[in-house]
Amino acid sequence: MPHPDDEGLALYALETLDAPDRQAVEAAIADNPDLKAALAAYQAAVGAIPYGAPSIEMSPKLRQRLLKWAFEQVIDANAATQAQAPNPTLVKRAAELRWRPYQVPGVMIGMLHIDKAKQESAYLMQAVAGVNLPVHYHTHEEEMLILEGDLMIDDQVYSKGDYIRSLPGSRHSPRTKGGCLVFVRMLLDDSFA
Repeated sequence: MPHPDDEGLALYALETLDAPDRQAVEAAIADNPDLKAALAAYQAAVGAIPYGAPSIEMSPKLRQRLLKWAFEQVIDANAATQAQAPNPTLVKRAAELRWRPYQVPGVMIGMLHIDKAKQESAYLMQAVAGVNLPVHYHTHEEEMLILEGDLMIDDQVYSKGDYIRSLPGSRHSPRTKGGCLVFVRMLLDDSFA
């Protein structure tokens, strides 16, 4: 490419030229303010391309993989801390629990444990009054123990001390009228969509 034309500048802005052609464009624009300005216009247009594309909703599977990755990061950090502790017993004290906002407003998650080998998580879920959780399906078993408040599944109201075991193939959309604190054990694949 002895002298870049509009196509060469556009390809340079898109970063699709091989090394010799890229160097030729760089040499040509070094001493030519008009080419420099034209290249800047192409680069601005390329930079605007992502903003002109329609927004696409994240797929549930991608969301699950991202949540799984985030949980693994927390567990890796916890495992490193626990590896330094002299006592191998796994203890999570309530005062030390780190609460994180969940994808549903009004819901907080306090991760207790993730077993990577079993792909299983155990956590506390705290929801404020009026929260409706999304419908989710279970490919594996899920266990919940109501520690405080109320949790409604279908038309059944569960309260403190009630244990709910959802079998593979089941689906539900839990909600709470007055708020709740729930212990949950489930496989990472069954995270809310």
